[in-house]
Amino acid sequence: MIQNTSLMNKIKMEQKNISYKSLIYQNQTILSSATVIILDDSKVLVGWNTWREQWELPSGHIEPGEKPIDAALRETSEEVHLNLNHIAYLDSFSVQRSTNEREHLRVVYVSHVNSSVSKEFIYNASEDENNKTQWIPLIQILNMANIDYSDWYILKALYKQLRV
Repeated sequence: MIQNTSLMNKIKMEQKNISYKSLIYQNQTILSSATVIILDDSKVLVGWNTWREQWELPSGHIEPGEKPIDAALRETSEEVHLNLNHIAYLDSFSVQRSTNEREHLRVVYVSHVNSSVSKEFIYNASEDENNKTQWIPLIQILNMANIDYSDWYILKALYKQLRV
């Protein structure tokens, strides 16, 4: 019997609503951004950022008072024109660029969708950072030179988790 070893079955999904208020005052940490990894089995949905000239996961800044999950859903709608019904907390990590700077927390979510639910992406130069979206196999993304640096590390960590 063949076991189903798709990415969807390997990721432990846990729903968490981390509040902005509870984290911003802890340890001088700034809750700064939310990211969503959108999977269809072994493919990941990414958008081409026209001004950075690189592929990126849907991601963006968390507005004051906004929950990370709400920011993640908003950014996904804005950047890849996909309205998700369910995302699950995957992980978070902090970055501190210098000893004088507060830590910035990036919250990462995951969602599993069928790529056929993606609507045709119609680019609007006055509103969109991304001028196209594409489903790319995870292993292929890890070998690309034109992927956002931090997104590459997030996806590499996901790949390692899935290979265990």
